[in-house]
Amino acid sequence: MFETTKSDKIRQLSQEQMNAIEHLLQGKSDRAVSEAAGVSRQTVWEWRNRDPLFIAELN
Repeated sequence: MFETTKSDKIRQLSQEQMNAIEHLLQGKSDRAVSEAAGVSRQTVWEWRNRDPLFIAELN
């Protein structure tokens, strides 16, 4: 899986990421989440699949 690096342990999620997590937990699609968070759909996909801190918070 993903290794959590020292910088990941210090880094905090952005407000956009926190908003995205809130909408994902409501079962919304990546497209709806991206519109609500003000980021691209690709960014939401990257966060969900490649950002260890985002993935941990979402879980």
